[in-house]
Amino acid sequence: MFKGLNFKTKAYLIFIYLLALLLIIFCFKKYGFNINASLSEVVLFCFLKVVSESLQVYFNNMTISTGFTITLASMVIFNPVFVIIVITIGMLFRVVKNNNKYYHIFNTPAYKTLFNISLINICFIVSSQIYEACGGRYGNPEMKDVIFPIFLFGIVFWILNWALLCLLMHYWRDMRFSSVIFQNSKVVFLGIICMIPLGIIILEAYKAYGYIGVLVIFGPIMLARYSFVMYSNMKKAYVDTVKALSLAIEAKDKYTEGHSMRVFEYAEKIARNMKYSEEHIENLRIASLLHDIGKIGIPEAILNKPGRLSEDEYAVIKQHPVIGANIIKDVDALKKSPKIVRWHHERYDGKGYPDGIGGDDIPLDAYIISIADAFDAMRSDRPYRRAMTKSQAVNIIKDERGKQFHPKVADVFLDILKSEGDK
Repeated sequence: MFKGLNFKTKAYLIFIYLLALLLIIFCFKKYGFNINASLSEVVLFCFLKVVSESLQVYFNNMTISTGFTITLASMVIFNPVFVIIVITIGMLFRVVKNNNKYYHIFNTPAYKTLFNISLINICFIVSSQIYEACGGRYGNPEMKDVIFPIFLFGIVFWILNWALLCLLMHYWRDMRFSSVIFQNSKVVFLGIICMIPLGIIILEAYKAYGYIGVLVIFGPIMLARYSFVMYSNMKKAYVDTVKALSLAIEAKDKYTEGHSMRVFEYAEKIARNMKYSEEHIENLRIASLLHDIGKIGIPEAILNKPGRLSEDEYAVIKQHPVIGANIIKDVDALKKSPKIVRWHHERYDGKGYPDGIGGDDIPLDAYIISIADAFDAMRSDRPYRRAMTKSQAVNIIKDERGKQFHPKVADVFLDILKSEGDK
């Protein structure tokens, strides 16, 4: 069942399954088996839950769906036992599209399906108990009497969901927990500010107009979801276009195949460890993909020369940061990248090129790409030398700390390399 998972991930999944089971048993003992709803109401809310959970929007390693709105509304209208049924059916029969492939119960590993059902039930049951403890009631109470408990319910639900998912990423992908938490903080923020009000709207629509009210309101909610998808797709298309451009540059320089993507990955790791915001990281990722775009203006005879360059040839190569910065300087979407591209070969001691400046005159972003670029270059074969070992490259970074490389950036990168071991 757990094929391919490490021990910590397996243990965590089993813990989540058991915790969910205990909480579900607790709910059935506390509230009994009375769902306080008709069969048509069960069918309607289960249908809405399946649809809303199927139409997810992806953010980094996590997803956000409008399914929470159905959870919130059905809890206040009915009771926790009803919601457990709705959650379980919704998560069991959802059909999710990711990377042009559809995932459903028949082609998704059982441990993933069980985790999703368990996770949402845990978040709901814990949050519902807090809702109840703060004066929240079930069975269609007046909104003015439960508005505070509802918001508290939503906040606890999203924070708990976020924390438990981040723990999974921490164990499963061996990512630093603080980095995962920081990386996915937008998900919980969007959930709180967007989904709680939408859930309240569904609740009020049902109270006023019944089934028709819910179905009428559900349309605009799906439209809001569509807006999220359009934004996400546009952002992805933008990044994919930049990646394609970096690949076109590398096609001209046969010795740097895959270089930009590796610099992209190193730079992102450094930025996350330095607690950069998600927007800042996105700008850095774009700059890292474009850092060598100026090579498009360098003759291929120099780029692909099978040996060391002459002084004149090296002088030509040293112009690629300037050429690159000039190429993108008038592109409004890339307005934060030209300086980074221009200065990614500058040194902390001021002995770099093209401008020979250093210290605090160079932004940290340029130093981040500089060290990522240098490390990958050391670890790659060149016409005039073999690739260095990881330990050799690490020793050079240590020696050049405070000279070629910014001390703070070097320390962060060395910590990352140390945590990765011999990989």
